[in-house]
Amino acid sequence: MLLHDYLEYFARETPDHLCVEMDGKAYSYAEANRRCNQIAHACISAGMKPGDRLVWLSKNSIDIMLIFYAASKVGVVPVPLNYRLAPAEWRYIIDDCDARVLVCEDEYCPSIDTLRDNLGQVRLFLSTGSRNVGAASWQPFDDWIKNAPAHNLGRVGKLEDDLYQMYTSGTTGRPKGAVLSQGAINANIGMIDMQFGLAADSRFLLVLPLYHSGGSMSHKACISRGGSVIIQREFDPLALADALQNHKITNCALAPAMIQATLVRVPGISEREFPHLRVIVYGASPIAVETLRQAMGLAP
Repeated sequence: MLLHDYLEYFARETPDHLCVEMDGKAYSYAEANRRCNQIAHACISAGMKPGDRLVWLSKNSIDIMLIFYAASKVGVVPVPLNYRLAPAEWRYIIDDCDARVLVCEDEYCPSIDTLRDNLGQVRLFLSTGSRNVGAASWQPFDDWIKNAPAHNLGRVGKLEDDLYQMYTSGTTGRPKGAVLSQGAINANIGMIDMQFGLAADSRFLLVLPLYHSGGSMSHKACISRGGSVIIQREFDPLALADALQNHKITNCALAPAMIQATLVRVPGISEREFPHLRVIVYGASPIAVETLRQAMGLAP
């Protein structure tokens, strides 16, 4: 199975089931697959070939999640940028991976404009917003894909193919671009499913940033079981608690600092009820015993 095979399977078998939702905007599996196909065909029209790198710089969004599946359909390799880095650090990663296309949220377009003269290998600059920002050569993402075909490509790939590339924190020098294959991610999906117990009726709350392996892998595991992904643009303790309580969330992955912040900053958190919640997985750092006990005490 390649990553996009999961999406195409459920687009065929459960086309009307919710695939992904954010801020009131929702795509069924059939709709999500069609949008991915448009992104994939647009990549081909832009001259991208298997192995070419597409860099994106954005907080969480539906399209940023779908880029993983669209790129898999073509063999293009997404490279997420950490939006917390400095422009000089973005430039290093963009150069190091030899990116051909850059997808950027409006908020960060002006900062990328300051690097333009040093990004000669990037042929296409796409903005995810609708307003005019930065240099005139930013093309709106929606305009780029709107006339592209929406049918499946039928690509036959291999488990050895590069799926995406993520950069390490660089604590011992420059960040290193770790290349993850289709086969490696397929194996990881199976491991995550054993932790989460995901199913078609799962509603997974995606709060971790998509540039991080935790956020990136969580939605892939949920989609592999035909579940629904509910995205939050970034972490906010109150928004997290509200979603867990009011949006029938069954599964979530959090860093310990997020759990602690929610326990401390949300008034009356101990009085809330989370009747649909099944599993919260935490990771990326140790958790204080008292924080874990307090969080478990809120479980249904």
